[in-house]
Amino acid sequence: MNVAHYRALTLNGQGGKPIAVALTPGWEEDALRDLAALTGAPLLACVTDLTGDTARVRYFKGRAEKPDSDSGALAVTAHLARIGAYRGGLRVQSPGGIMRVGGNEHGGLIPQLGAPDDALGHEAPLADEDLHALLSALNLRATDLVGPPAQCGTATKRNAVLPLAGVADVAALQPQPDALAEVQTRAGLSGVIPCTFNAPGRDVDYRFFAPARGLPEDRAGCFTFATLCAYMAHRHYGEGARTLTGTQASGSDAPGGLRAEVYLRDRSFTVATGGAVTPLTSGMNPTHAHEVRA
Repeated sequence: MNVAHYRALTLNGQGGKPIAVALTPGWEEDALRDLAALTGAPLLACVTDLTGDTARVRYFKGRAEKPDSDSGALAVTAHLARIGAYRGGLRVQSPGGIMRVGGNEHGGLIPQLGAPDDALGHEAPLADEDLHALLSALNLRATDLVGPPAQCGTATKRNAVLPLAGVADVAALQPQPDALAEVQTRAGLSGVIPCTFNAPGRDVDYRFFAPARGLPEDRAGCFTFATLCAYMAHRHYGEGARTLTGTQASGSDAPGGLRAEVYLRDRSFTVATGGAVTPLTSGMNPTHAHEVRA
């Protein structure tokens, strides 16, 4: 059984998220979980069916199933294009829903589609109590902020955006996970995004913390970047179409690189986010054979 290994949302071919992809049509439940446990990858995407432009996929972290994954959907699209199984826009259907991915073997973009009554672009101020607690948990002062903090995302999935002066300020952050988790839970936040819009060669440099969800820090995420794109489109750029770029997990040994196509008109906001997918070849073969009985 060949399992192909990739990194999704890479920056200059490095960093990003390790993803393994396997074609597993007709496999039984236990076999899928056994394979996931053997790969050693943080996430395995099992393509259980490919019919027309729809790939049915299940994601596993070890033996535990994950309902969906934007980076996994990008890796699946890149893998199917790379082996010649499918090229062009793909519908990646998993237990968590459907993602429409436009891309090829080098990466792609995913439109960030919310429900009609829960569209991306929702913004609200942070309560003073929550803002002070967030700053304290990040070992920051109010004077460290260089722009208005806000809750951005959808009405039901909101991130706190905290603009700082420069890349070094973002990279140097050492949050207190327990304190951050407490305010994240109390304020109903999906996560916290300290960022800077003074990043050489890109539009934003940022980090994402969500300890209350079991994510002390995430290296790359399409929805996280979409949140920032909404903030930038409304506050920095105004109406029109543009391409935005960002670096996530600033200062880490494996930062992620993301790209977005953004359109804002009459307060209507649309965005597709994604990035590059790189075959993993450094120190090992792109594919590894595992003996697993289907």
